[in-house]
Amino acid sequence: MKVLAELDKLKLKLKKYEKYRTILKEIVLGLKDVRKKAIDCLKGGRVQHDTDRSGNIDEKNLLVTGQITVDEVIELINATKGTQFETSNHHSIIGLEVHVFSPKGWYIKCYFIEPDVFFISVHK
Repeated sequence: MKVLAELDKLKLKLKKYEKYRTILKEIVLGLKDVRKKAIDCLKGGRVQHDTDRSGNIDEKNLLVTGQITVDEVIELINATKGTQFETSNHHSIIGLEVHVFSPKGWYIKCYFIEPDVFFISVHK
C-alpha cells in the first residue's frame, strides 16, 4: 500500500513537471519567434517609436534619442533568456501583444504592426 501511495505522489509530481515544461517551452518558443522578428525589423530599418505615452522620451527610449544603437539593441535582444521575456496586451489597442525583453538590467518594450516594430521603451 505504501508503495502505491508513493507511486501516486511521483505521478503527480511528474504531471506538474510536464505541465511546467510545456509552459516554459511555449514561452521560449515565443521568445525565439519575437526575437527573430524584432531583429529582422531592426536590421531592415523597419523601426518606429511609440512616443504618445507619458514620460520623458529622453529617459524612456534611448534608441530614439541615439543614446543606444540598433546594434546594441540587437545584442540585448539576443542576450534575453526565456525568464527575461514576457508578453502582455497593449493598454489601449485590443488584440495587440506587447513584448518586454529585460536582459542585463535593460527594459525593452515593443510591439509589431506589420511591417514594422514599434519601440515604447528602451532604457536601463
